[in-house]
Amino acid sequence: MKRNTINFWIDLLTFIVLFAEIWTGLLLHYVLPSGKGRGHSLELWGLNRHEYGTVHFYLATAMIALVAIHVWLHWSWICNSLTGLLKIKKLKSSRHLLYGIVSLLVIVLITFASLMIAQFQVVDIQTNTNVYSIDNEIESQEEQLITGQTTLLEVANIGNIPVEQLIEKLNLPNDVDCKEQLGRLKRRYGFEIEDVINSIIRKPQK
Repeated sequence: MKRNTINFWIDLLTFIVLFAEIWTGLLLHYVLPSGKGRGHSLELWGLNRHEYGTVHFYLATAMIALVAIHVWLHWSWICNSLTGLLKIKKLKSSRHLLYGIVSLLVIVLITFASLMIAQFQVVDIQTNTNVYSIDNEIESQEEQLITGQTTLLEVANIGNIPVEQLIEKLNLPNDVDCKEQLGRLKRRYGFEIEDVINSIIRKPQK
């Protein structure tokens, strides 16, 4: 396949993914805004805000991959253009590849380093405590055990609280099936996994 043909399909796919990413972003901001459900999840075409957020994330990830491919296909042109703008001696093709690899590694390093720094700066505004502090290590372990496949009874055991108390905190009917998985219950009653986690985590007092 000719390079021009490859460029065309990559650019077309990039445009489609970009459009979808913008659309889901506008959808999350205007159509399914946070805090407007009055305790019940809003849904559009069978998906709620959290699930559209997941779609938005994967679109963003695909966008990064497509942009990386686009830059790779045009890397020699980028290097030649920079050398022309900076008025320096043109580099050999082998140097183009070396600088490309180094640039990629620097970008990856900066990305992961900044995410790690940000992770340890997250603060719970209700308790004014760092979410990833040593005091919250046990809470983090509890969170990892709770997924859409976890049942209400299993969550109560993880949090070491009566299942009746958990049902009350989530505003569920008293006759709800305690052996039902959270993924099915949240669709039916409009809560999120985060609500379940917050119901069993013992937050430190101020």
